[in-house]
Amino acid sequence: MQKAAKAGVGCLVILFAMFALIMIFIGRNRPTPEQEAARQSERDGFAAAYQCQNAVRARLKSPAGAEFQAPRRAAITQYKDGFKVVSYVDAANSFGAKIRTPYTCLVSGSQVIGLDIENRR
Repeated sequence: MQKAAKAGVGCLVILFAMFALIMIFIGRNRPTPEQEAARQSERDGFAAAYQCQNAVRARLKSPAGAEFQAPRRAAITQYKDGFKVVSYVDAANSFGAKIRTPYTCLVSGSQVIGLDIENRR
């Protein structure tokens, strides 16, 4: 009977130690307020990039086949009042040929306030 009790206590000690280590690991991986603010800013920048994609898509002749640069690869700059997104779209022109067209977009809050699509041809 004593061996079973010692084994039970040993298992409880091991479980408690594992629980303590997990809690320490979770506590160390909690982001600092600065890290959380940077992550939120990145998420807001990606949201701005998607808003720009929607604005560009609305001006395309053939929006169904449009392929946009991934927001992670776009040049997103944060300003006091919003974001500036510099990216590109590969879309069909009037003749059906896919052409890469750069664009610059300004987003303030949840609205696109400026959109410049470079039509080189």
